Amino acid sequence: MISPFLFKNIPQLIFGPASISGLTEHIIDYGKTTLLVTGESSLKSSTYYPRLLDDVTKAGVDVTLAT
Repeated sequence: MISPFLFKNIPQLIFGPASISGLTEHIIDYGKTTLLVTGESSLKSSTYYPRLLDDVTKAGVDVTLAT
């Protein structure tokens, strides 16, 4: 039997210069565990990827990566 759960499907898309700097605050609004879904290499090869992982880890968020 499946335990009760809540599925919320309200995407929030954030665009623009420096938008990554506030991304951690948006992530922690949803809890301390997140699934980060990316393309095969675009985010991983950017300079933003290590910064994002560092910011969310420092905020106490457990990140699971899926490509």
